[in-house]
Amino acid sequence: MANRRMAHTRKGSARRLFVGLLVMLATGGASSALAGPGDLLISPTRIVLEGRDRVADLTLVNKGMETTTFRVSFENRRMLSDGRFEKVETPKDGEQFSAPFVRFAPRQVTLAPGAPQTLRLIVRKPADLEPGEYRSHLLLSAIPDVVETAPNAPATGGAISIALQPIFGLSIPVIVREGILTASVEIGDIDLDTNAETALAKVQVRRLGSRSLYGDLRLIDDRSGSVVAERRGLAVYTPNSARWATLPLPSVEEDDLSHYSVLFEDRSSTTGAVLSDPVPLLPTR
Repeated sequence: MANRRMAHTRKGSARRLFVGLLVMLATGGASSALAGPGDLLISPTRIVLEGRDRVADLTLVNKGMETTTFRVSFENRRMLSDGRFEKVETPKDGEQFSAPFVRFAPRQVTLAPGAPQTLRLIVRKPADLEPGEYRSHLLLSAIPDVVETAPNAPATGGAISIALQPIFGLSIPVIVREGILTASVEIGDIDLDTNAETALAKVQVRRLGSRSLYGDLRLIDDRSGSVVAERRGLAVYTPNSARWATLPLPSVEEDDLSHYSVLFEDRSSTTGAVLSDPVPLLPTR
């Protein structure tokens, strides 16, 4: 997902425009630490504050070879049906955000190679907060070094010189839950694409209840009970009722796919995992 950010500088009558490409990872990864494109390691990769939880700590480590500065901010995002995200400009019904009552510090960090940094988040819920799940995304954006144009480049009135400079960043969800929330999961429609270079099953994961899902989508060989394909760290965020995800199909004859089934295990509950019923790997539409 890419956005463009512009920084303007003026010198004499010439304008210099530096365009940065922001590469962001909207995580829900399965691992407890995530290496970002700017060599930033962050752990954990998602934060859930519920019940008596009021404080959470993030550990940041610069795994690169250069000292890098990161700006920290909140951004509200909407999950699309295919799992991608878009920035929320105008909230829709059911979208609730945690940014208004989550504070964090520091707001900017400069990390030397190998250096760790702790970022602390504190939630301060309003007394009249309605029960439900609230989510915003904590965005860490690398601040690029200033790029200068060549000193002997001619500067004419109104001229614009453009230099592309990558601005790397990543984001993690920060979820605040109020009240007793529940969720269940079921497998919906299934599409099979056996003609592609890599055969895929496109699976719809349906969320029911008042909180989001976070877990693993698995393809099971019913004859042995073994897992033959898996998508770990798959999220279905509120208020979405479903999302699509893909699994690679085993290299078998199409008729043999009836010996396989799909299930989802939600592991975001504090009271134990929630399993969907296994569904045969058969196209439903």
